Amino acid sequence: MNILQGEIIAREAHGSVCLLTVQAGGVQLSASLLAQPAVWQQWECGRAVSLQVPEMEVAIAKDFHGSCSIRNCLPAQITGIESGQILSRILLSLTPQQQTLAAVITTRAVQQMQLQVGDAVQAMIKSSAFCVLDQRTAAEPV
Repeated sequence: MNILQGEIIAREAHGSVCLLTVQAGGVQLSASLLAQPAVWQQWECGRAVSLQVPEMEVAIAKDFHGSCSIRNCLPAQITGIESGQILSRILLSLTPQQQTLAAVITTRAVQQMQLQVGDAVQAMIKSSAFCVLDQRTAAEPV
């Protein structure tokens, strides 16, 4: 499980849908929530949060140019590759803030993309993939 620490800097909501903007290190992340207003109204600007995202929910792009609906496209460098027969775990250092992140992708994708340690890539995370936790208790998922 990947965990990124940050602070809510913006909140946009309509009905039961809420979109948070979280400053985590040197990057802004989008996290979407489905909850009743009484729940998401607790997530005010300035609140410290932890964003959790499973390694299987992190995609990797190499030499990506163009538009994409995935809101969180983070520049990263590959620091390690743990290859298995079917799946591989890619270790990433997010630049410039040097936070770490891991992605699990197919070994075929690693081979097809010719991924190597040192490669510059983008870690891509859908805003709906995050679980938002209150840092004060680290146990209040939304």
